[in-house]
Amino acid sequence: MYKHPMLSAKEAAALLDCDERWVREQLIQGKMKGDKKAIGMKEKWFVYKSEVDAALARKGIFPSTTH
Repeated sequence: MYKHPMLSAKEAAALLDCDERWVREQLIQGKMKGDKKAIGMKEKWFVYKSEVDAALARKGIFPSTTH
């Protein structure tokens, strides 16, 4: 089964040069796609990498040039 690459909300925020809270809000509102996963005793948000790539492209930054 193929899994879609995912980034943590923190990683996505760093790539998008924005606040992690903004990323989580986008996920909650359904403006970005991702999943909330239990990691130990905490729940954390993860964003599909394709969503981050699309957001970067809208900013004029092409994902292949980011690390």
